[in-house]
Amino acid sequence: MVTCPTLEKMNHLAEGDLSSSEIDALEQHLQECACCSRFVETLAVQNESSALAFADYLAKSQPVVESLIRTLELLRPAVPATDDASEALSSILAPPDQPNELGRLGPYRVVTILGRGGMGIVVEADDPDLQRKVAVKIMLPALLSLPSAKKRFLREAKMAASLRHKHIVITHQVGEQSGVPYLTMELLEGETLESRLKREPILSVAEILRIGREITEGLAAAHEQGFVHRDIKPSNLWLERETANVKILDFGLARTIDDSNHLTQTGVYLGTPAFMPPEQASGNAVDERGDLFSLGCVLYRMATGVVPFAGKDSLAIFWALASKIPVPPGQLNPLLPPALSALILRLLAKDPVQRPSSAAEVRAALDAVSADSPRRTSSIQWLVGLAAMVGIAFAVWRWCATGPELTPTVAAMPIQTASLGGLEFDGTGMVTIEGIPLAETGPYTLEAYVTVRQILPNRNVVIGAGEEGRAFAIEISSYRQPFPKWRFSWKFPHAIGEAPALIGQRTHVAATLTAKQVAFFVNGKRENSLDNPVVSSPGADIALVLGKNLKGTIDQVRISRICRYRAEFTPENLLTADADTLAVYRFAEGAGDVLHDSSGHERHGKISGPTWPSKAAN
Repeated sequence: MVTCPTLEKMNHLAEGDLSSSEIDALEQHLQECACCSRFVETLAVQNESSALAFADYLAKSQPVVESLIRTLELLRPAVPATDDASEALSSILAPPDQPNELGRLGPYRVVTILGRGGMGIVVEADDPDLQRKVAVKIMLPALLSLPSAKKRFLREAKMAASLRHKHIVITHQVGEQSGVPYLTMELLEGETLESRLKREPILSVAEILRIGREITEGLAAAHEQGFVHRDIKPSNLWLERETANVKILDFGLARTIDDSNHLTQTGVYLGTPAFMPPEQASGNAVDERGDLFSLGCVLYRMATGVVPFAGKDSLAIFWALASKIPVPPGQLNPLLPPALSALILRLLAKDPVQRPSSAAEVRAALDAVSADSPRRTSSIQWLVGLAAMVGIAFAVWRWCATGPELTPTVAAMPIQTASLGGLEFDGTGMVTIEGIPLAETGPYTLEAYVTVRQILPNRNVVIGAGEEGRAFAIEISSYRQPFPKWRFSWKFPHAIGEAPALIGQRTHVAATLTAKQVAFFVNGKRENSLDNPVVSSPGADIALVLGKNLKGTIDQVRISRICRYRAEFTPENLLTADADTLAVYRFAEGAGDVLHDSSGHERHGKISGPTWPSKAAN
């Protein structure tokens, strides 16, 4: 049996205090133990210089560690530290001529700062000669200290100016002031896809297909002229106001397909890790299929609300790019057509050879999904209707055969019911409820309707009790996993569930707990259960909390002193009170800072932070 090195030895390793023989032995172990290999990467993040020295020693005979060197070098800062955008502009712009100006840039009157990226500052300006508003991208002054930066910026201007397509932003001209280059572009109205996804995390299938098609058309035009964008991501995709027409922005990392001059200093990584193809992350040649990988990441984000390769930092993302296979998007979003889910996974293949060969091929595949979607929707509706008719006929037959005293049991079909209004949680506030008596070993049932807008780090609690929800909690967990999952935890860290959490989708979650079994349900489906759990109640003296560290909406909660669910079921749209209800909260019935208990037991909740969007709208 192979024994892993102690934590002390691993730290000595990072500090470079081991002998040559000890390093040789550890080198062999790292080839065989993935756990220790990942731990070395963690040490690398914490102690970069000593880890690089160790990796450099091993790289002479160990190729896998050589890749670690390459990754760590990529993680060095891309640009020097700079002052804020206003201070940076002050050294470039000529003095203003009018009160509403920030200054002059060539013939342009700069009026406001629009944003800042990795290579430049984007401002809005007036063009007095042509009497139009333009966007001007100005290279960051701090980048002038990097020898290749000006070349890269000017190359972007030339590339962008040569591209004329309805799905690529139009570049007008390039200029220079005080030795700093700039380029002028059309001024767009609307928002980035990133802004849209923050507001609407999961888009409809029709919208995913439309946006995907328009991106592929723009990429095809760039690829036909020999250019690879190399930084396709939601913040570089613009949705025009009214039409939502897609415009590809920022060719700052673009290169010709056969460009062997990377114009990149040692230790500088360019691109966005979460959307970067593996070949680009490892410093290898990138062709048009690299843009298609990034497009796959964008489609995945639009379809599921999460990125396919997640991590707490760049190193963790690079590790995911190299080693992880994403969860099929169709598993996270059941409304996604299977053909679209399969296409996204093809785009995310780690080997470029296994991806579609061109943007035109992807466009054709998206068109095929669009053509099939109406037939698929019609088929699904027909099958649902048929199933309903069969279910009714079967129920009538059972009733006639056995009499009215036997109630037919129908398997649950998860449905999306209408929200009844609710409290909007921003991740900082919560609702506190005192005095709900829960038996020491159950039984009790906790259930709620919730719509999650954004997953926050670690535990997102819908219903919990005890410090940090450690007595029990219905929650979403994103800890140490790339995709957020629903689960029920008790006597933390005991937990069951692990069902994927869909952002932006109203979901019914329920947990039942008895001395003999604990079970967890999502939209009426039994996700998991555990027999003979070690259970205990938090007691009536410990407050329940709703919405702790949650960003989204809760519209109903019911707490019962019985085990309501043992098999799959169809959730009630309106959670009602009966003799076994301890408390029920229909959030549309609250007001001010009080969440009213509709069960009649007057176990009202205290609201601290969450707001009433439905009330404000009336």
